[in-house]
Amino acid sequence: MDTLLLALTLAAYALVMTIGRGSFGPLNMALLLAAVFGVSLFVLAEGKATSPLIRLATFRDPELSAGLAMSALVSTVMMATLVVGPFYLSLARAGCGSCWTRRVGRS
Repeated sequence: MDTLLLALTLAAYALVMTIGRGSFGPLNMALLLAAVFGVSLFVLAEGKATSPLIRLATFRDPELSAGLAMSALVSTVMMATLVVGPFYLSLARAGCGSCWTRRVGRS
C-alpha cells in the first residue's frame, strides 16, 4: 500500500513539472494539490506502518538532516550548472544565431 501511494504521489509530481510546457494552469494546480496530499498521506502511513519504507525517526538526527540538506543543495547546483545551463545556452544561441555571431565578433 505504501509503495503504491508513493508511486502515485511521484507520478502526480512528475506530471505537474512536465504538463503545460511552461504555463501553470488549473490541471497543474490540481496535480500539485494531489501530490501534496499524497505526501501527507504517505507520511501518515509511514508513521503507522510496522515495517515502513522510510523510518521517519531517522530525520530527527541533526547530523543526518544537515547532511541530507547539504546534499540536496549540492545536487541542485550541479543540476543547474551541468544540465539546465547548457540547454538554456543552446536554445538562446539557436533563437538568435545572427546576434550571437555579432557578439562574438564573427561575420
